[in-house]
Amino acid sequence: MQGSNGIFSFNVGEGNQTGSDYEDTITLVQAIQNTGATVTPTTCAMGGSYTSTSSDGRLMRVQFDDGSGPITLGQNHRINSVPYAQSAASLDGVVASDVLTQNTNGSLVLDQANLENIFDTSNHDELLDLIAGTSSLYAPMSSSGAAGLPSFTNATPPSAPNAGDIWFNSDDGRLYFHDGSS
Repeated sequence: MQGSNGIFSFNVGEGNQTGSDYEDTITLVQAIQNTGATVTPTTCAMGGSYTSTSSDGRLMRVQFDDGSGPITLGQNHRINSVPYAQSAASLDGVVASDVLTQNTNGSLVLDQANLENIFDTSNHDELLDLIAGTSSLYAPMSSSGAAGLPSFTNATPPSAPNAGDIWFNSDDGRLYFHDGSS
């Protein structure tokens, strides 16, 4: 490293992982996530088992081979978070497959604003009613596949039907239609 005066850089997580110890069988992402799993390696500088906590830091030990055998740098390097990264394996434990991404493929527009509109309180409740078959905005489908009309009896007819309303009277077996006046 004479040409760089000892300055070097590398992409963490790239390269070949070797060894058979516990720390050599998990991914770098798993090692850095501090998931609270107990680690019991067969060889470890600290000895024994270790259970991570969310506030624990991580150190990196650098070893390289210049052709004359492995050389380990004497100082461990602290791995710190950075305010910007072009790519991350996770964000506070949430991986990319668990995040909504914007889709503008043709006529499909799936974005945060549209998702929030669908799942706001009033729309979400109506969506649940549609799924349950209890929505008052749409005629439910019967088990035969036909549209089901609201059903009333002579004793409890619709209280104030609007023009265009249609219903089934279960007492006399007839369909009723309100034209706006009768």
